[in-house]
Amino acid sequence: MEINGYVMEGDFSSENAGCSLWGFCRKYEHSFFIKRFTEVTYPISDKISASILEKKRAKCEKYYNRKKQFYNLLSQCRNGNIIVVHDFFRHGSYYYAVSDRVVGENLPVKKIVTLSNEKKILLFKSILYSFAIIHSKKIIHSDIKPENILVVPTIDGYCTGKIIDFDLGFSMDCIPKEIGGDFLYYSPEIMSYSKGNSAFISTASDVFSLGLLFHLYCCGELPRMPPEYKYACECINDGKKLTLDSSIPKNIQNILKNMLIKDPKKRLSALDALLAFKGMDSDVTDTIKFTSSSISCDDFSIDDSVPSSEHEEGGRTPSKLKIRMKSSGKRVTPGSADRSADKGKTNKSSTYRDFHRPTDFD
Repeated sequence: MEINGYVMEGDFSSENAGCSLWGFCRKYEHSFFIKRFTEVTYPISDKISASILEKKRAKCEKYYNRKKQFYNLLSQCRNGNIIVVHDFFRHGSYYYAVSDRVVGENLPVKKIVTLSNEKKILLFKSILYSFAIIHSKKIIHSDIKPENILVVPTIDGYCTGKIIDFDLGFSMDCIPKEIGGDFLYYSPEIMSYSKGNSAFISTASDVFSLGLLFHLYCCGELPRMPPEYKYACECINDGKKLTLDSSIPKNIQNILKNMLIKDPKKRLSALDALLAFKGMDSDVTDTIKFTSSSISCDDFSIDDSVPSSEHEEGGRTPSKLKIRMKSSGKRVTPGSADRSADKGKTNKSSTYRDFHRPTDFD
């Protein structure tokens, strides 16, 4: 079967697909991932009255324009690990999105848990690096969960995270009336918003979800909460406390706690969290310094000098990811320590401060 020039490789699948079907296809000798959306269908039957037909087509046109605008914004976030949509189109009654096919083994959570702390931290940094880029464009993924971050081994024995499935994503400049996602990884503010309450919706919501996900990667479980609660967001909204697993090193716990703060305005940004993990030394300590959120995601850019070979199968090695700070021209490499911090000096482009001591945890 051929769809808009893409030749299908097998049938569509509905496994873990939500309001869509997915499969693989080929075009120009390349293999792609293709998704068919089923939530909105374009009416092509002449058996519908003209007025109803016009209304349905107007709704579809609005749907198409919103999706197309969002995917165009997302396309500015290419870094090899953010799987953007290359093509979005209508074919017949259905809308389709085409993106790169991620090749290689996708590690399940039970294998991620067995990684060394060093490899986990490098994985966290690669994921946070991608989200710092995504958030710099005011994009909220909104559906962070293990199924939407593919953990792929690299050729040198580490792991990188491939960010997929932006179907429920949106821009902070265009917040939808209904926000989708998995309740297990909902942020407190999105849960509140979904119940009709006013809430501050921002990229910080993704950081909360990542905090829960990283805890899962560390020990195989989400943070513990009182037995009457099923979701961390509801637990925190009711003023109850989460308990992080004691097996997680204290320095990692400190970062996770600051990613899981109830108030999104006090929560770490993805860039803050990235720099916090970057600033860790090999010893497990209770106090870590990190760069203040006075450095926003607008203060950095992708280092395009990274050889193109690092974008190929397996993705970039986390230790080779680079961020160029616009404010000072300083290059920050997440795989190495910040020398100015190590020497006790203050970085001229920012200040260093201690972590908040969150009260949302036992």
